[in-house]
Amino acid sequence: MTAKDLATLHANARRLAEGGAPKLQNEAARLLPLIEAELEKRRADAPPARARKVATGVKAAPRAKAAPRAKANPKPKPQK
Repeated sequence: MTAKDLATLHANARRLAEGGAPKLQNEAARLLPLIEAELEKRRADAPPARARKVATGVKAAPRAKAAPRAKANPKPKPQK
């Protein structure tokens, strides 16, 4: 299961535990500790962000320059 899938499962289980049907609340309450344990394990096993960047050789994309701002009161162009 991907990290994104696990995060979605966690969010859904929390939502159901707080306001789902009684049967779903019980299932969510049963599963939440397992899901949270897996999330914590993955956080502990993940390398720090700096190490991931160095290991993969991926650099952040360069930031785009902002477009020039329009002047508040532009001078009207002379008519021919």
